[in-house]
Order: sequence, then structure tokens, then C-alpha cells
Amino acid sequence: MSRYQPQPFPTRRCRQGLLVLLCLALAGCGFQLRGTQSVPEAIQPVSLTCQSGVASNLCNSLRRQLDGFGLLASEEQKEEAYRLTLSDYRHDRRVSAITGRAAAAEYELTTQVRLSLFTPDNIPLLAETNLQAIQAYRSDETRVLAEEGERGGIQNQLNEQLAMQVIARLRPFDQTRIDAIRGAYEKPREDSAPPQQDQGNDTGDSEMAP
Repeated sequence: MSRYQPQPFPTRRCRQGLLVLLCLALAGCGFQLRGTQSVPEAIQPVSLTCQSGVASNLCNSLRRQLDGFGLLASEEQKEEAYRLTLSDYRHDRRVSAITGRAAAAEYELTTQVRLSLFTPDNIPLLAETNLQAIQAYRSDETRVLAEEGERGGIQNQLNEQLAMQVIARLRPFDQTRIDAIRGAYEKPREDSAPPQQDQGNDTGDSEMAP
């Protein structure tokens, strides 16, 4: 008679899976895990504006991440906040591989958005910066509805990637870098200012013609 042999419990895989779920849950709730790379306090707070046409789930994802890092400006802070703007949102699909019957076998989705970041006194830290996320997926003529759902899921993933790219662009802006950009921006304006006129006394040494 064979005796039941218990199978080893896949503790390592379970721990990894639980850790991923925990990270996603905490990120969604606005918590920041210890050890994750933070954003400098010098760039806080940030007011986010998404112009017309920008995907709502991209804006919502970025807003959650900003809030999770303690960056998102409150209503009272908006006038003195750094201004982060997303605009010119575009997404495109193109054939990246074909079958032997010249049918599309693989598509490539590309999503782009334009980013700008200004200081409260209107100095550009990031002006007209384009971000892009790309992902490919296989096409199956027999699974049209499932393929549409898959494409929508991939589009959401691309928006999440763009939101993370925005956060990554904010990380280098510590106080030293902000001061350097401010100095470089203000110096040409100082150099182009008209020279100060001499306010000294007129000696009256000019000669009159006879």
C-alpha cells in the first residue's frame, strides 16, 4: 500500500508572488516602500495638469504615484507648486511581423506623451520633453475579441510605463541642479539688460562753437 507523500510547499514562489502583490497594493494605496528611490524634496510640491486628449488612466496613474511619493500639491499649494504638464498624447499600432500568407502576425503598440516642468516662477526645468513606451503582441485571426481585450490591457501597461518614466525624470532635480538651471536661465537676461547710465555730475566742459 502506497503512502501519501506530501509535496514540498513552493514557499519561494509564494513569497515572491505575495511580495509583488504587496508592492502593488501599497503603491495603489499611496505608500512608499523603504529602500525605493525617492524624489528630492526640492521638487515638491508638484501640480499636475493633463491637457485635452491625454488618456485618463495615464493621468490617474501618475497622480497616484506623485501622491505616493508625497509630491502632489494640495489645492492650497498649487499657486506655489512646480507645474507638471502632460500634452500631445498619441498612440499608434503598426505591423512588426507577417505570416507566410502575408497576414499580420505581430503588432507593435507605441504610446507617446509630451512632458513639461516649470518652477513656480516660470523657469523651465523640462521643456517639451517627449516620452515613449513600446510593446509588441502577437495577432491571432481566430481570437479577434480576445485580441482586442489584450490590446487594451497592453495600452494600460504602456500608460503605467509612461507614468513611471515621468517620475524618473523628476528624480535628478535636487536643489543643486535646480539652482544651476535657474542661474543659467537668468544670466542671459542679466547680460542683455541695458547698461546703467552714469549718474555722476555733469562737468560742463563741452565747448560751444563760435
